[in-house]
Amino acid sequence: MSLRITGHIIYDWQMKHNKLHNSSQPFYSESPTATVVPALHAVLEGSGASFRCLANGTEASVVWSLVDSQPLPRGVDQRASELVIEEVYRQHAQQYKCTVTNAVGDSDRSVATLMVSCKLRR
Repeated sequence: MSLRITGHIIYDWQMKHNKLHNSSQPFYSESPTATVVPALHAVLEGSGASFRCLANGTEASVVWSLVDSQPLPRGVDQRASELVIEEVYRQHAQQYKCTVTNAVGDSDRSVATLMVSCKLRR
């Protein structure tokens, strides 16, 4: 976790945007943290699944990817802070990474694991 202390830069920005801030008082901003809920999800093939990335930090943005930083596979969508799979298939059984970023820095990446039980074919 990193901490950045700023004063006059924040004051100048806030003056331009009609915000009040006493420049003698420092403004503290923390790097964000991320928590994935649930961290482990086991579903039956063909059902739906979702994970939520809970971000803590000032003006944090959330990005989901695979753990190896590859883009999300087909059928896996990011909707705001959620990772959603409408219909789960075997290839979706992977680890997904939630990264939270703000002006101070990146979070420790939080990992979600999706386990898929396959349907028996007759």
